[in-house]
Amino acid sequence: MAEVEEYDGIVPGGCQTLATSESCALLQLPHSKSTKPEDDEKVGSSEDEEIVEEELEPEVSDSKILEMLTSLPYHVFVLSAYGKPIFASAGYEDRMCPLFALVQAFVHKVESWKDNLCSIDAPNLHIRFSHRHPLILCIVSRSPFQLTNQLDVVYHQILSILSKTQLKKAYELRGANYDIRKLLRGNSDRSLYGCLRSWRADPAVFMSGVRVLPMAYNDREFIASTIASTVNAAKLTDGVIFGIVLAHRQLVAYVRMKRYLLAPCDLHILINTVHGNNSFRNGEVWAPICLPRFNSQGFLHAHVSYLWDDSDAVLMLISTARDQFFALSTIRKEIVGKLNSSKHCSSIREAIQKPISFDLKQIGCPDLWHFIYNNTSSSQVCSSAFSKPFISKAERELLIEQYNGLHSYVQKSEDQKHAVKTLFIVKAACTIYVVINPSYELYCTFSPLVQRSNAVYCAEKLIKALKKEEGRFFYVVTSNFVN
Repeated sequence: MAEVEEYDGIVPGGCQTLATSESCALLQLPHSKSTKPEDDEKVGSSEDEEIVEEELEPEVSDSKILEMLTSLPYHVFVLSAYGKPIFASAGYEDRMCPLFALVQAFVHKVESWKDNLCSIDAPNLHIRFSHRHPLILCIVSRSPFQLTNQLDVVYHQILSILSKTQLKKAYELRGANYDIRKLLRGNSDRSLYGCLRSWRADPAVFMSGVRVLPMAYNDREFIASTIASTVNAAKLTDGVIFGIVLAHRQLVAYVRMKRYLLAPCDLHILINTVHGNNSFRNGEVWAPICLPRFNSQGFLHAHVSYLWDDSDAVLMLISTARDQFFALSTIRKEIVGKLNSSKHCSSIREAIQKPISFDLKQIGCPDLWHFIYNNTSSSQVCSSAFSKPFISKAERELLIEQYNGLHSYVQKSEDQKHAVKTLFIVKAACTIYVVINPSYELYCTFSPLVQRSNAVYCAEKLIKALKKEEGRFFYVVTSNFVN
C-alpha cells in the first residue's frame, strides 16, 4: 500500500527563519559587571516599578506535603551543587530540604566513582538528573517521555535570568552557602512555572518548533517589512539584531540580522518571559535577557511593549547595545503609527484578537479528529483546534501526552539503523497515524474505526491543504535588517 510521502515536492512549512543550536552564529555579548541582571541599567523603566514581595506560604503539615507530592504526576527540583534549594515545581522548597539533600547525595556519590548519575527507573516512576555546575536539576515523573529535554528547558529558562557567567561568579564571590534565590526572586518563578506548563500544553515545545499565529500573508508581510524598514531607516542595525511580534504564545512576525538565527528554544524563553510578567503591560520596558542557545555567557537587551492596549500583540526589539532604549522607543512609536494608518490595520488586529485555527472540515474526512504537523526543516508547527471528542482539559492533556510519547519514540528510532517511517496504531478510543520523512513529521488522530487506506488518503489531502494555505499557517516572509 502506498504511504504518504513528499507528494511531488509538496512540503508545507515555510522558510527557515529559525535555527538549531548548530546553525546559530555566536555573537560576543557584553557581560554584566554585577551578578544580578536587575542591576543592569534599565533606561525608561518606571521609577515606581511594582515591588514583588515574597509571599508567605501557609503553614502546611509535613504529611500534607508528602500527600501532595505523591498525588502529582511530576516534580522538578533545582538545587545548587552544594545542596541549597532553588526551585521546586510543587512549591515549599524550604520544607523539602532533606529531599534536596538526598538528590545532592546521589549525584555526588556517583561522581565520586568517576561517573555521572543520569537516571533511575522503577515501575511507573522515572527519575532523571542533570548536573550543570553549579546547578543540579532533577525531575521525577510517572511519564518517561523526554524528561532530560524537559530539564534542558528549565535550565535554559534559569540562564535567561542569570547567565552562566553570573551563576558561577555569584558562588565564587559569595560562597557555597549563598542562596541564589535572592537573584531569581520575583517573576522568575512565574517564567519557570510557565515553561513547565507550556511543555504539557504546547506540543511545539517538546517538538523543538514554534507555532505561527494564523494570518493572511499580506498582513504578516506588512508587519515584518514595517519593522525592517523603520529600523533600517534609523540606522540602528549595528545594535538591533531581532525584531519580533508575539501574540497568544505564537509567532506573528520576525525580522533578523541576516547572519543570525534564533533557535526555537530561545523564542520560547521570550514567550515565557513576556507572558509570565504582567508588568510589561504597564508601558515600555527595557529588560536584559540571556538567550542560552544564542550565547549563554552574556546578555542582550530587549525593548518590550504591547502594540495596542487591548491586544495580546507584543513587540520586542532586541539589541546588543544597552543604551538604545530611547532610540528604540522612538522606532516603536513609528512602527505603531505606520500600522495604525495602514489599510492592513483592521485585519491584523482581528487576526490577533480572534485567531482562526486550521479547519478540519475543509479536508472532508470526518474520521480525522486532530493533527499536528511539524516541519523539521523550518522548525514550524501547525495543528488543528481541539474539538470533539477532546473537550475537557484532561482529554486534551492525554492527547498531548500521547503525541509526546510518539515523538519521543520517533526520535529514538532515528538514532537507530531502522528509523520509523509510518505508524498505524489502533486503540479503543482512537487510531493514530504517524508519517515521518526527512522534511516533516505528521501526527494524525482518527476515530477508532478508520481504515488504514482511508487514513493514508486523509493524510495526503491534509498535506496538500496545508501547502495551499502555507502563507497563512506558516512563516514564509523574509525580511532582514540591513547591516
